[in-house]
Order: sequence, then structure tokens, then C-alpha cells
Amino acid sequence: MREERSLSAHQQRSPALGQKLAFTATMVGSYEAVAQEAANWGCPVDDSVVHGLVQRVGRRAEAQTQERLKQAPQESPPQRRPSELALLLVDGWFARFRGGGWGKEKTTEERVEWHEIANGVFYLHEQAARTEAGRGVITDKVVVRSQGDPTDLGQRLHWEALRGGLARAKVSA
Repeated sequence: MREERSLSAHQQRSPALGQKLAFTATMVGSYEAVAQEAANWGCPVDDSVVHGLVQRVGRRAEAQTQERLKQAPQESPPQRRPSELALLLVDGWFARFRGGGWGKEKTTEERVEWHEIANGVFYLHEQAARTEAGRGVITDKVVVRSQGDPTDLGQRLHWEALRGGLARAKVSA
């Protein structure tokens, strides 16, 4: 039966349930909310199980991203002429994460860890517009978020901008 459901030796959930829990974690505000939602499906799960699942999926996604960044991006077909001006917005903040001591009564480990999150937005000047009400909109942009090394954010932004065909700025001498 384990083989039919694609379960490994000690795995308790099917891959489909794991995928559904991971997706739900991206849509709700907390691991506790995912556990409450799963109970509505008739599948009670502890929030610590959801946390572990999200951590594993996140590590796998990060490894895939690092492999992708090692290759030159496939630029989408250019649909515009080179731009006179490109804009780059970078911001950072600290986010609260569960530490190794989270949920333990007695521990020497930190219960909460703070990690720096960097966010970058890249777009061409002609992609900025205004709605009839005067609200600013950007028609095509690259948004990248990174945790850790600041140069990682730059690499990711550059790679995504090349892939999206946005990094073709006009160079004048």
C-alpha cells in the first residue's frame, strides 16, 4: 500500500497532502492557521509538522534556484526597444522566524531568530504609468526576495531581469 501511495519508509502523509499543506501555508498567515484549515478537510495535523514540511520544501526550492542561477537565462523575445532609463528599488527588513527552541518548555536554544530579508524591484521607466484616479502602476517588473547575502539579491535580480528581457538598457558614451 505504501508503494501505491508513493510513501517512503517512515512517511505518514501522501505527497499530494504534503503539496496541499505547503500550498495552504503560502496562502494563510501562520502554521497554526494551516493546521486549522487541514482539520476542516478532516486531516488533523500539528503546526510543527507544517513548519517542518515548509522548511523541507523551502530548502528544495532554494537548491533549485541556486542551480538555475548558475545557467545563463533564456531571454524572452524582446518586445520593446532599448530603454533610456531603468529603475532599481532595494529594501530590507528583519523577519521573525522560529528558532531551535520554539515550542520547548526548557531550552538553551533561541526560541525566536531574526533574519534579514532583502527585496528588489527592477523595471524600465516607460513601464510606469498612472490610472485615471492618479494611482501609480507598473506594467512589467521583476520582483525578487532574498534572505542572507546581499550579493545574492543582486544576482537574482540580474538573472530575472535578463530572463524577462528588461535588462536591455540603452548605453550611451
